[in-house]
Amino acid sequence: MATTNLDPSHASDGRLEFDAVLREPAPLAADLPPRPDGSLPTAHAIASNPWILDSNISWYGPGFYGHNGACGMVPGGIQRDTVGVAHRTLPCGTRVAFRYKGVTVVAQVIDRGPYVSGRTWDMTRGLCDLLDHCFTGGGVYYRILG
Repeated sequence: MATTNLDPSHASDGRLEFDAVLREPAPLAADLPPRPDGSLPTAHAIASNPWILDSNISWYGPGFYGHNGACGMVPGGIQRDTVGVAHRTLPCGTRVAFRYKGVTVVAQVIDRGPYVSGRTWDMTRGLCDLLDHCFTGGGVYYRILG
């Protein structure tokens, strides 16, 4: 059996035997089409509104029942089953989706807070009951819907 010549300078001579080296000629730079002029396409975000993990979310309840909340959006005041959330800066009425262990609930900003440093959200008792997350800590994802 003959040894195949793998030297790139060795071109095929038209033989079709099993040990023949067949290769296409490399294109010359002059034969290639010119690159198109213009700018590159603009990159777009894959997820324009991603889920964000909050590792220090909290809830509030009994001491605030009956109060209307800073936004004045709860006629009759906040109750145990009121579904809402407190945030320091988002406009009142902003819809926010919360997800915990496969359960997603949409709530509105109805109050201001939390007033504990390092926290972003205070859930009402109604929201934390629906999410089954009535403790301070992590694992809750949120997405601002507007």
